[in-house]
Amino acid sequence: MRNGMLPEKHSLKTGLLLFGGLALVLLAAVPFLHRAGAMDWACLALTRQTAWLIRSTGLQAEIFNGNGIHLARVDWEMVLECTAIGSMLVYSAFLLVFPSSFKAKGIGLAIGLPVVHAAITTPCPSSSWSRWCWPHQGSRP
Repeated sequence: MRNGMLPEKHSLKTGLLLFGGLALVLLAAVPFLHRAGAMDWACLALTRQTAWLIRSTGLQAEIFNGNGIHLARVDWEMVLECTAIGSMLVYSAFLLVFPSSFKAKGIGLAIGLPVVHAAITTPCPSSSWSRWCWPHQGSRP
């Protein structure tokens, strides 16, 4: 092992098995943590963040019941699937098994996790304008 990297005999098969196993363990822990109430902070934080982003574009958005957002024509409920936790865990699992130094892994996590979070959660506030302009778009009669 040199500079915090995995040994040279670290094969693709071993890397894929490590990545798959770590991703599976991390993703399997999320429902258990959610049932125990340990993931509520993620939904609440995303609700506040989304409401702030919607308000910053000029629309009125009110938070209700802790994780709900009320617009003039539609109500949204922020659930765990909206938080990008799963995508961030898969990204983290990949970085942790990727053969690189610990410093590079830390930089990758520090830069990559906010980018993954933004890429997954941005459509929610941006779709508020489409729901405002076309309130019946996509709704069933």
